[in-house]
Amino acid sequence: MWAGSLVLRIGNDRDLLVRVQFDTDTTGVRLRALFESWLELTPPDDLDSQPVSFSVRLESAGGDTPRRDTHLRAVPQLRHGSKVIARSRHADDILRAFALVIGGVHAGVDDKESLWIGLRPFAKDGSVVLVGVDTPALVNDRLLGLAGVNEIAAWDCIIDASGMVLVPPVLPNLSWSGVGLEAPDEGWQRLNLAGIVMLEDQAQTVAERVSYLATQSTDSRWFRLIADLAERATLRGVPDRTAVRDAIRELLGA
Repeated sequence: MWAGSLVLRIGNDRDLLVRVQFDTDTTGVRLRALFESWLELTPPDDLDSQPVSFSVRLESAGGDTPRRDTHLRAVPQLRHGSKVIARSRHADDILRAFALVIGGVHAGVDDKESLWIGLRPFAKDGSVVLVGVDTPALVNDRLLGLAGVNEIAAWDCIIDASGMVLVPPVLPNLSWSGVGLEAPDEGWQRLNLAGIVMLEDQAQTVAERVSYLATQSTDSRWFRLIADLAERATLRGVPDRTAVRDAIRELLGA
Protein backbone atom coordinates (compact mmCIF):
# COMPACT_ATOMS: atom_id res chain seq x y z
CA MET A 1 0.00 0.00 0.00
CA TRP A 2 1.11 3.54 -0.76
CA ALA A 3 0.41 6.49 1.51
CA GLY A 4 -0.03 8.93 -1.35
CA SER A 5 1.49 10.43 -4.48
CA LEU A 6 2.72 13.68 -5.94
CA VAL A 7 3.37 14.93 -9.46
CA LEU A 8 6.49 16.59 -10.88
CA ARG A 9 6.46 18.69 -14.05
CA ILE A 10 9.92 18.51 -15.65
CA GLY A 11 11.71 19.18 -18.94
CA ASN A 12 12.96 22.49 -20.28
CA ASP A 13 9.40 23.35 -21.27
CA ARG A 14 7.90 21.71 -18.18
CA ASP A 15 5.85 19.49 -20.48
CA LEU A 16 6.48 16.05 -18.92
CA LEU A 17 4.47 14.95 -15.90
CA VAL A 18 6.04 12.39 -13.57
CA ARG A 19 3.91 10.62 -10.99
CA VAL A 20 5.65 9.61 -7.75
CA GLN A 21 4.10 7.27 -5.18
CA PHE A 22 5.49 7.21 -1.65
CA ASP A 23 5.28 4.77 1.23
CA THR A 24 4.59 7.05 4.22
CA ASP A 25 3.50 10.59 4.95
CA THR A 26 7.02 11.32 6.20
CA THR A 27 8.45 10.24 2.84
CA GLY A 28 5.92 12.49 1.11
CA VAL A 29 7.05 15.46 3.21
CA ARG A 30 10.71 14.87 2.32
CA LEU A 31 9.96 14.46 -1.38
CA ARG A 32 7.87 17.63 -1.49
CA ALA A 33 10.60 19.55 0.31
CA LEU A 34 13.37 18.32 -2.00
CA PHE A 35 11.45 18.73 -5.28
CA GLU A 36 9.54 21.87 -4.31
CA SER A 37 10.61 23.77 -7.45
CA TRP A 38 9.20 21.05 -9.71
CA LEU A 39 5.91 20.20 -8.02
CA GLU A 40 2.73 20.26 -10.10
CA LEU A 41 0.08 21.67 -7.77
CA THR A 42 -2.91 21.04 -10.06
CA PRO A 43 -2.28 17.64 -11.66
CA PRO A 44 -4.72 16.32 -14.28
CA ASP A 45 -7.31 13.68 -13.50
CA ASP A 46 -5.79 11.07 -15.86
CA LEU A 47 -2.60 10.55 -13.84
CA ASP A 48 -2.66 6.79 -14.36
CA SER A 49 -2.08 7.37 -18.08
CA GLN A 50 1.14 9.32 -17.57
CA PRO A 51 4.11 7.63 -19.28
CA VAL A 52 6.59 7.99 -16.41
CA SER A 53 5.78 6.73 -12.92
CA PHE A 54 8.02 6.01 -9.92
CA SER A 55 7.58 4.59 -6.43
CA VAL A 56 9.80 5.73 -3.55
CA ARG A 57 10.12 3.78 -0.29
CA LEU A 58 12.26 5.43 2.38
CA GLU A 59 11.34 3.26 5.35
CA SER A 60 12.29 -0.37 5.89
CA ALA A 61 9.52 -2.86 6.56
CA GLY A 62 9.74 -3.80 10.23
CA GLY A 63 11.69 -0.69 11.21
CA ASP A 64 15.40 -0.64 12.01
CA THR A 65 15.54 -3.83 14.09
CA PRO A 66 18.31 -6.07 12.67
CA ARG A 67 17.21 -9.46 11.37
CA ARG A 68 19.00 -12.36 9.79
CA ASP A 69 16.68 -12.30 6.77
CA THR A 70 17.36 -8.65 5.92
CA HIS A 71 17.80 -9.59 2.25
CA LEU A 72 14.10 -10.52 2.23
CA ARG A 73 12.89 -7.28 3.85
CA ALA A 74 11.48 -4.32 1.95
CA VAL A 75 14.40 -1.91 2.43
CA PRO A 76 14.40 1.68 1.14
CA GLN A 77 14.16 1.50 -2.63
CA LEU A 78 13.28 3.25 -5.86
CA ARG A 79 11.09 1.58 -8.47
CA HIS A 80 10.00 2.43 -11.97
CA GLY A 81 6.80 0.51 -12.42
CA SER A 82 7.59 -2.98 -11.13
CA LYS A 83 11.34 -2.67 -11.71
CA VAL A 84 13.71 -1.92 -8.83
CA ILE A 85 16.16 0.81 -9.89
CA ALA A 86 17.95 1.42 -6.59
CA ARG A 87 17.97 -0.21 -3.16
CA SER A 88 19.83 0.64 0.04
CA ARG A 89 19.58 0.32 3.81
CA HIS A 90 19.91 4.13 3.97
CA ALA A 91 16.96 6.28 2.94
CA ASP A 92 19.19 9.21 1.95
CA ASP A 93 20.82 7.05 -0.74
CA ILE A 94 17.40 6.57 -2.33
CA LEU A 95 16.70 10.31 -2.35
CA ARG A 96 20.01 10.92 -4.10
CA ALA A 97 19.35 8.09 -6.55
CA PHE A 98 15.91 9.43 -7.42
CA ALA A 99 17.29 12.94 -7.94
CA LEU A 100 19.85 11.47 -10.36
CA VAL A 101 17.36 9.27 -12.20
CA ILE A 102 14.81 12.05 -12.60
CA GLY A 103 17.64 14.36 -13.71
CA GLY A 104 18.29 11.96 -16.57
CA VAL A 105 14.62 11.96 -17.56
CA HIS A 106 14.67 15.77 -17.44
CA ALA A 107 17.81 16.01 -19.59
CA GLY A 108 16.63 13.48 -22.17
CA VAL A 109 13.05 14.55 -22.76
CA ASP A 110 14.06 17.54 -24.94
CA ASP A 111 17.33 16.15 -26.34
CA LYS A 112 16.75 14.33 -29.63
CA GLU A 113 20.26 14.78 -31.06
CA SER A 114 22.46 12.94 -28.56
CA LEU A 115 23.11 9.21 -28.63
CA TRP A 116 21.16 7.94 -25.60
CA ILE A 117 21.63 4.31 -24.57
CA GLY A 118 19.51 2.50 -21.99
CA LEU A 119 22.11 0.11 -20.56
CA ARG A 120 23.01 0.08 -16.87
CA PRO A 121 26.32 1.82 -15.95
CA PHE A 122 28.66 0.15 -13.44
CA ALA A 123 31.65 2.36 -12.63
CA LYS A 124 35.01 2.33 -10.89
CA ASP A 125 37.80 4.93 -10.88
CA GLY A 126 36.55 6.93 -13.86
CA SER A 127 35.72 3.94 -16.06
CA VAL A 128 32.36 2.35 -16.76
CA VAL A 129 30.92 -0.89 -18.09
CA LEU A 130 27.47 -0.77 -19.66
CA VAL A 131 25.42 -3.82 -18.77
CA GLY A 132 22.37 -5.37 -20.39
CA VAL A 133 20.64 -7.19 -17.52
CA ASP A 134 17.22 -6.47 -16.07
CA THR A 135 16.77 -5.33 -12.49
CA PRO A 136 16.70 -6.35 -9.70
CA ALA A 137 19.73 -8.43 -10.70
CA LEU A 138 22.92 -6.81 -9.33
CA VAL A 139 21.07 -3.86 -7.76
CA ASN A 140 23.13 -2.81 -4.72
CA ASP A 141 25.29 -5.87 -5.32
CA ARG A 142 27.45 -6.62 -2.27
CA LEU A 143 30.26 -8.42 -4.09
CA LEU A 144 30.65 -5.69 -6.68
CA GLY A 145 30.64 -3.13 -3.89
CA LEU A 146 33.45 -4.97 -2.12
CA ALA A 147 35.43 -4.75 -5.37
CA GLY A 148 34.91 -0.99 -5.51
CA VAL A 149 32.35 -1.20 -8.33
CA ASN A 150 29.10 0.72 -7.95
CA GLU A 151 26.11 1.08 -10.22
CA ILE A 152 25.24 4.67 -11.07
CA ALA A 153 21.52 5.31 -10.76
CA ALA A 154 20.94 6.58 -14.29
CA TRP A 155 17.84 6.77 -16.45
CA ASP A 156 19.92 6.63 -19.66
CA CYS A 157 23.49 7.48 -20.63
CA ILE A 158 24.91 9.45 -23.55
CA ILE A 159 27.72 8.14 -25.74
CA ASP A 160 29.62 11.11 -27.15
CA ALA A 161 31.62 11.38 -30.37
CA SER A 162 34.83 10.25 -28.65
CA GLY A 163 33.20 7.12 -27.20
CA MET A 164 33.02 8.49 -23.66
CA VAL A 165 29.97 7.79 -21.50
CA LEU A 166 28.16 10.82 -20.07
CA VAL A 167 25.79 10.41 -17.13
CA PRO A 168 23.31 13.28 -16.62
CA PRO A 169 23.45 15.22 -13.34
CA VAL A 170 20.76 15.36 -10.69
CA LEU A 171 17.67 17.43 -11.40
CA PRO A 172 18.64 21.09 -10.92
CA ASN A 173 17.15 23.54 -8.41
CA LEU A 174 16.55 21.00 -5.66
CA SER A 175 16.29 21.98 -1.98
CA TRP A 176 18.93 19.68 -0.48
CA SER A 177 19.15 21.79 2.68
CA GLY A 178 15.39 21.33 3.07
CA VAL A 179 15.90 17.60 3.62
CA GLY A 180 19.09 17.96 5.65
CA LEU A 181 21.49 16.70 2.96
CA GLU A 182 24.60 18.13 1.37
CA ALA A 183 24.03 19.02 -2.28
CA PRO A 184 25.79 16.57 -4.67
CA ASP A 185 27.92 17.59 -7.61
CA GLU A 186 25.50 18.93 -10.23
CA GLY A 187 27.80 18.37 -13.21
CA TRP A 188 27.70 15.65 -15.84
CA GLN A 189 29.79 12.56 -15.10
CA ARG A 190 32.20 11.75 -17.91
CA LEU A 191 33.54 8.19 -17.89
CA ASN A 192 35.78 6.01 -20.05
CA LEU A 193 33.87 3.13 -21.63
CA ALA A 194 35.66 -0.09 -20.63
CA GLY A 195 33.21 -2.45 -22.33
CA ILE A 196 29.68 -3.77 -22.63
CA VAL A 197 28.35 -6.95 -21.00
CA MET A 198 25.13 -8.65 -22.10
CA LEU A 199 23.27 -11.42 -20.29
CA GLU A 200 22.24 -13.93 -22.96
CA ASP A 201 19.67 -16.71 -22.76
CA GLN A 202 21.74 -18.69 -25.23
CA ALA A 203 25.25 -18.26 -26.58
CA GLN A 204 25.52 -15.89 -29.52
CA THR A 205 28.25 -15.29 -32.05
CA VAL A 206 30.01 -11.94 -32.04
CA ALA A 207 28.13 -10.96 -35.19
CA GLU A 208 24.78 -11.86 -33.59
CA ARG A 209 25.67 -9.88 -30.48
CA VAL A 210 26.60 -6.82 -32.53
CA SER A 211 23.41 -7.13 -34.59
CA TYR A 212 21.27 -7.34 -31.46
CA LEU A 213 22.90 -4.34 -29.80
CA ALA A 214 22.60 -2.36 -33.03
CA THR A 215 18.83 -2.34 -32.46
CA GLN A 216 19.36 -0.15 -29.37
CA SER A 217 19.86 2.88 -31.64
CA THR A 218 19.64 3.75 -35.33
CA ASP A 219 22.56 6.16 -34.94
CA SER A 220 25.55 5.03 -37.03
CA ARG A 221 27.90 6.13 -34.22
CA TRP A 222 26.45 3.41 -32.00
CA PHE A 223 27.09 0.67 -34.57
CA ARG A 224 30.68 1.81 -35.08
CA LEU A 225 31.22 1.85 -31.32
CA ILE A 226 29.94 -1.66 -30.65
CA ALA A 227 31.78 -3.01 -33.69
CA ASP A 228 34.99 -1.51 -32.29
CA LEU A 229 34.31 -3.02 -28.85
CA ALA A 230 33.73 -6.41 -30.46
CA GLU A 231 37.03 -6.16 -32.31
CA ARG A 232 38.81 -5.38 -29.03
CA ALA A 233 37.01 -8.26 -27.24
CA THR A 234 35.41 -5.88 -24.73
CA LEU A 235 31.90 -6.69 -25.93
CA ARG A 236 30.96 -9.72 -23.84
CA GLY A 237 28.01 -12.09 -23.83
CA VAL A 238 27.66 -14.22 -20.69
CA PRO A 239 25.21 -16.94 -19.56
CA ASP A 240 24.31 -16.00 -15.97
CA ARG A 241 24.44 -13.30 -13.30
CA THR A 242 27.63 -14.62 -11.74
CA ALA A 243 29.35 -14.35 -15.11
CA VAL A 244 27.98 -10.81 -15.54
CA ARG A 245 29.54 -9.84 -12.22
CA ASP A 246 32.86 -11.47 -13.16
CA ALA A 247 32.95 -9.73 -16.54
CA ILE A 248 32.23 -6.35 -14.98
CA ARG A 249 35.08 -6.78 -12.49
CA GLU A 250 37.49 -7.97 -15.15
CA LEU A 251 36.76 -5.12 -17.56
CA LEU A 252 37.09 -2.55 -14.77
CA GLY A 253 40.23 -4.14 -13.38
CA ALA A 254 38.51 -4.74 -10.06
